[in-house]
Amino acid sequence: MSPRDRHALGLGLGIVLAAVVLLRLLPALTRQVIELRGRAVLAERLVQETEAAIAALPALEDSARSLTRAVVALAPRLLAGPVEPAALSDLSGQLTTIATRHHARVLRVAPVADSTAAGRLRRLSATVTLETDFRGLAACLAALARGEATLVAEAVSVSAADPLALEGTPELLTVELRIRGWYLTLTREES
Repeated sequence: MSPRDRHALGLGLGIVLAAVVLLRLLPALTRQVIELRGRAVLAERLVQETEAAIAALPALEDSARSLTRAVVALAPRLLAGPVEPAALSDLSGQLTTIATRHHARVLRVAPVADSTAAGRLRRLSATVTLETDFRGLAACLAALARGEATLVAEAVSVSAADPLALEGTPELLTVELRIRGWYLTLTREES
């Protein structure tokens, strides 16, 4: 092989090698550089968000303290019990106390399905059947309205037991109330 052939062969190999570098390696390196820049931008953004969260930590702690105070202030107005049966028992006890004070009688307290929740707060709905007269009904509803617990009479249905009763005898009413109240559930760590 002559020197001219060697030179042509070397030049050809150089051109092929340059083409491989330009067409294969350079695009791959470019993609890697772009990907690394993207990762660096994301990492920088994460650092900035972390610094902002750390700077906001005192405000979050203040918010948590004020929220805790608000929940503690609300606690006496909630039904006792971390589960629905215990809250229903407390509701039944409170309604029996109110009814007894106002010359009424609780015939039945039945839970109604209710899935409303706000964090650990759960709403309890129940249908309550009372036997009373008009004064007792008015007094019971007034006691519910000004009571310590956050009980709401959502619906009231009144029917007279004997509409043809003699005048002068107290009327006997059967009253059905739909009552709603709130109770606080336990966290997994507390149970």
